[in-house]
Amino acid sequence: MYCFLFFSLIPSKLTAQCAGTDNVNELICDVTNPIYQSVNLFSLLGGSPIPGGTWTDDNNLQGLDPSTGILNAQFILSGGEYHYTYTAPATSGCTNNKAVVTITIGAYVGVGSEATVCNENNFFNLFTAFDSKVMGPHVNGSFTTDKGQPVPRTIPIGQYTTKTTLNFIYTVPAVLACSPDTKSTNVQVTIFIAPKIGEPQDLELCGTTDLAAYTDLDLFDRIGEGDKGGTWTGMGLTSATDHNINLQELFDANGPGVYPYTYTVLALPNSNICANKSATVNITLEKRLDFTGSKIEVSKDICESEIATATYSAKITQGQDNIPNGKYDVSFTIVGPGVSASDNVRGDFVNGEFNFPIQSSYFKEVGEYTITVTGIVSTTSRRKCVDIFNPFSSVLTIYPLPLLTNATLTALPVCQNDIATIDIIAPQLLDGTYRISYNINGDNLAMGETAEIQSVGGKASFTIRET
Repeated sequence: MYCFLFFSLIPSKLTAQCAGTDNVNELICDVTNPIYQSVNLFSLLGGSPIPGGTWTDDNNLQGLDPSTGILNAQFILSGGEYHYTYTAPATSGCTNNKAVVTITIGAYVGVGSEATVCNENNFFNLFTAFDSKVMGPHVNGSFTTDKGQPVPRTIPIGQYTTKTTLNFIYTVPAVLACSPDTKSTNVQVTIFIAPKIGEPQDLELCGTTDLAAYTDLDLFDRIGEGDKGGTWTGMGLTSATDHNINLQELFDANGPGVYPYTYTVLALPNSNICANKSATVNITLEKRLDFTGSKIEVSKDICESEIATATYSAKITQGQDNIPNGKYDVSFTIVGPGVSASDNVRGDFVNGEFNFPIQSSYFKEVGEYTITVTGIVSTTSRRKCVDIFNPFSSVLTIYPLPLLTNATLTALPVCQNDIATIDIIAPQLLDGTYRISYNINGDNLAMGETAEIQSVGGKASFTIRET
C-alpha cells in the first residue's frame, strides 16, 4: 500500500510591486554637498517601479517636487529621519501601488560669523549672525552664552548704552546614523550705539513785537535731551560750532518767515551700522499788519426797480501799510432795512487790493445799508501778532422810485427877470433828494432842464431863473 503526500506552495505576495519596493534608509550625512540639492527619489526605489506616479512628503517639509520626485535636501531645516511615499500611476492596474523612501539627514550647525548691529533695533535674531555665503544652519539647535547659559534665539539689545561684544555658542543635536556627536559653532555679536537726539520744540513769535528776549537764543534749548556733539545748520549761524542766533537781527534783515535749524549727530565710528540722526527746529517769525487807513468801496447804489437783478461787490484798499500779497479771511457785517447779518469770505490781497462779492439776498428793501469790515487775517498766520485794525465801513443805498401820483405844481406870477419858485405837492413821494427834469412852454421855451429837489413830507420846491 502506498501513501501519497501532497504539498501546496502559496506565495506570500500575489500582486506585483508596481511602485517598486521600500528603500529602508538613505543616508545624507554631508548635506552641504551640492549634489544633495537635487536628489532623485525615484532612483532610490527598489524593484521595478513604474514611472509616471506622484510623490508625497510624509513629514510636510520643504524641498520636494511631488511631480518629479526631485528633493532638495538642503531645504530641510533639521537633521533626522524623513519619509517620502511614491504612488504608482492609476493606469498600472496594481493594488499594491505604494513604496516609501526613507532618508536620514545628518546634523548641520552652519558656519558661525561675526555680526554687527545697532542698539536702536531693540532685538536681534541670532540666526542672522551666520555666514550667509553658505548653507544656513539647521534650526533645531539651541544657543548658549560662552559661559553656558541658555539664551533665546532673539536677544534684546536696546538696553546697551556702550559698544558691547557678545559671544554665543550654537549647538544642534546629533543624528546617530551619521555621527554620535553634537555639532557646535561660535557666533559673535557686536552692538553699536545709535546717536541720541532730543525732541525738537518749534518756536513761533511775532517778529514785530516779541524779539527783545531772543537776541541770543541757544538752539540747544529747543532740542531737549540728547547728544551734544552734533552740528547745527541754518540762517544766522556763523560756524560749525555755533548754536546761538539773534532773532531780532534775523527778522530785521530777512523779514517774516519760517526759519529751519537742523541739528545732526553723526553715528561713530561707522554710520553703516547706526544711522546719523537729524532733527529740525522751525522758528516762525510773523509780521504785525497795520490796516490803519484801509477803506472799503461797495458797488453799487441802485434804484428800487433793480433789486431783483442787481449784483454787488466790494473792494478793500490797504492804508498806510503795505499788506503782503496772499490769501486772507475777511469778516464783515451788513446792517440795513430788514437785515443785520455777519459774513466772511476768503480771497486774495493783490497789490494792496482785496475784491470780493456780497450776496444780493442781503439787499431786498429800499434804504441805506452799512457794510463794515470787522476783521482781516492771513490764512497762513499763526496769530502770534496782534494786528493794528479798526473796523471800517461803506454805505450802499437803494433809492426808491419816485411816486408822483396826484402830484401838483404851483407857480406864483413873477416879473420879468425875477426868480420863479415852483412848489410841488406829491403826497406819495418819499422823503429824500431827487433830480428832476422839466420843460417850459409858452412865450418862453426851455426844454430838458434839470433841478434837484428835497422832498419832506410830500412837499418840495425848486427855482427857475430868467430864461
